[in-house]
Amino acid sequence: MRFYLPTMACLALVLSFLVGCDKAMPKYEFRLTRMDADGRKHGEKASFDKHPWACVRDEKTGLIWEVKTAARGLHASTNTYTWYSSDEMENMGYEGKRDGGKCTGSPCDTESFIAALNSEKLCGYADWRMPSAEEASTLVDASVRFPGPTIAQSYFPNTQSAKVGYWSATAFDKHRSGAWAWRFDHGADFVAMKDEPRYARAVRSNVDSHQLQARANPEE
Repeated sequence: MRFYLPTMACLALVLSFLVGCDKAMPKYEFRLTRMDADGRKHGEKASFDKHPWACVRDEKTGLIWEVKTAARGLHASTNTYTWYSSDEMENMGYEGKRDGGKCTGSPCDTESFIAALNSEKLCGYADWRMPSAEEASTLVDASVRFPGPTIAQSYFPNTQSAKVGYWSATAFDKHRSGAWAWRFDHGADFVAMKDEPRYARAVRSNVDSHQLQARANPEE
């Protein structure tokens, strides 16, 4: 009992220090533009429930992202997919698993999902793909605390913050049966087995991947 008050005082001191550090950290400023399904700029003050948009363009990176919906179908936020790629350069010797998730609108693996998206020509484009792990990291809003979702929610509604996470296209170079994924409960990447069902969000860009970091963090 005699240790209770000092312990609580120390805890309060630590928490106050952490809050002070949090306020001192610079906040990343997103520059995002909503887009309609035909590729035109969407009304910035519209409600997603009443007037949904289909894509979001990141003006800093040049990446254009798919937006998820609450309704069933190809863009359903709850769709899950197993990681699959027939590209030998991408899959590092192991293609993954076909049609192993739970989804609507396409067979439930990442390659089939992307094929269906390109057939649809979402926002006027037919060059959608899975994002690299680095590209996926640009969606993370580090100012959002657990349980998230650690993302610009006013632009990306229906984002899942479950620890299941979202697939990237980046295979794990230390073990061919794994690939990198991002979870948006606390904004961190992790390695998952390719045959495990996870969420997916597509991306496209005219920007070379090597220019991504430079465009997101230009020199002052």
